[in-house]
Order: sequence, then C-alpha cells, then structure tokens
Amino acid sequence: MELFFGGFDRRIYGLHHNGTAVTGFPADSYLRGRFPTWPNLIGHLSDTVWSSPALADLDGDGLPEIYLGTDEGNMGNSFGGNTMNWYCPYATPWGYEYCGGTLYGLSATGTILPGFPKLFWEHIQSTPAIADLNGDGTLDITIGTGTFYATVTGMDKGRRFLAYDGATGGFLAGWNSYANVWEGGQNTTSGTPSPPAIGDITGDGQLDVVAFTFDNKVYAWHGNGTAVAGFPLTPSASFFQFGVGQGPVLADYNGDGDMEIFFTANTSVVVVDGNGTQLVAQNDRFRLESSFPNGFRVPTPLRWAIWMATASSTSS
Repeated sequence: MELFFGGFDRRIYGLHHNGTAVTGFPADSYLRGRFPTWPNLIGHLSDTVWSSPALADLDGDGLPEIYLGTDEGNMGNSFGGNTMNWYCPYATPWGYEYCGGTLYGLSATGTILPGFPKLFWEHIQSTPAIADLNGDGTLDITIGTGTFYATVTGMDKGRRFLAYDGATGGFLAGWNSYANVWEGGQNTTSGTPSPPAIGDITGDGQLDVVAFTFDNKVYAWHGNGTAVAGFPLTPSASFFQFGVGQGPVLADYNGDGDMEIFFTANTSVVVVDGNGTQLVAQNDRFRLESSFPNGFRVPTPLRWAIWMATASSTSS
C-alpha cells in the first residue's frame, strides 16, 4: 500500500509502506511544461494544497490514480507560453494575472493524466468523492470549490460545486450551465470547501451527492444534477461552520432502508433525512451534549469548559 497527501509546503507526496518516496513524487507542477526553467515548479506546485487525495481507477487499467484539488491557479498572457487564453475575471490582490485553482489527476508515477489538471476560477480546497453517478460504468469525480477569491474579491464565480464525467473528462451531464468551463458547475450560495459524500439518501436505488457550503447550508443533488427535494437547508444548530475538514457521513440511521446525513456541529451530532427533515439536532448552545436518543449527557463542568473553548475559537 502507498500513501499520498498534499501539504502547505506546496508539495504532493507519495510514500511506500516503508516510508520511502514513490518514484515521481513530490510531483512537479503542471506549469513546469510552460516554464521549464523555473526551479520552484520542480517537485513543487506554485501554491498550497488543502485537499486530501482520492484514489480511484477511472481509466480501467486495474490500478488507481490520484485525484486532488489545489490552490494552484494559472497565469495569463503577460507570462507568455501556452496560456490557454486564461484570464482573471476579477482584480487579484497581488495585481498581476495569476488566479484560480486546479483539480489534479496524477498517475502512480507522478505524471499528469491526460485532460488534467482541470482549471477553475477559485481555489479547490475540497477532497474529491468518486463514484459512477450516471451509471455508464465509469467513475465520476465530484469536488467542491474554495473560498479565497470569493472572500477577497467578492466575485461569485467560485460559488460552485463541480462534477466531472470520468468517461469524457468534461462536466457531467446536468451539472453545468456555463459556457466557460473555468466557472462551471452547480450554483451554490457560498464556497464548498468541505469534502462531499455520495450515497442513496432518497431510497430510489440511485446515487446522490451531499455537500456543505461555507455559509452553513446542506446541499443534495441526484446523480443527474437535479436538486433533491428539501435541499438546500440550513440546519438548526448553533456555533459551527462547515470548513475544509468537516464533511458529511451517510448511513441508515433509522432503519428505513436509505441513508441519512450525519455531521457534527461543535459537540453535537446532527442527523438529516433524505427529504431535508432534521431528525436529530442540537439547538441550544448551552446544551452541549449529544442529542442522540440514548440519554447521554456530558457532565456539567465539562459542558461549560467545552462551551467556553468553542465560543473562544468561534469568536476568533
């Protein structure tokens, strides 16, 4: 077994089971092909990595490939080389034409897969979730966008959720209504930095996709890109925000044969049904015990300690 991960040091690592580096890792930036003399693109990306990789065999060769999002954008015409007609549709904080994020696809030797990376006008901080959403026998990639450019520029082009067709390499049918692929995907009210989850939450035997937005909404789509009835919803739980590491878990909570959506809100677990009904929730910030129906209560001194720590971290 091998281990792959990205870091804030701008590297994508691959390690064998004994800790030695996999040949080809840390991987080179895709921009090295455009700027072969830039040493900071050899064994490095040009920006950081929040995403964790997902490993899956999309090409059917019996071995998994590596897919992950990055903060690495692209550079416009002023830098020369093959720009792919890239431009930044918003004023960047640094004043030159570098922006966006990428979805990388890498082989087990660190080479970039055909059709990758996928460029987007926002950082991609989410971890991919991969499954055959359209039933064509090929795995598809879902991933959320980040929050950086929307925050610093106010632009709305990054408020999307992305689904790529594993067979064609383009956006999955029903998941994009934009002519420019750099701003495509499903519209959301905020960035989607959390990892998505895939499962059958409606009980129809088909896969659905669940994702969180940074403004604390829960979204759910059918495999064809249409919204699941009852979504998006804003859970009734206090003192939380869906960030990079906080994704949903899907499982059958109430024995009805389909999956429910589980997530944490501070010190509580919230459960939402596949129709958007909240089954279990924590509504009072002073009541920090789990609201599962087993009567468990955190001892009062610990509840106050947790509440104070949560209030402090939230306010900062």
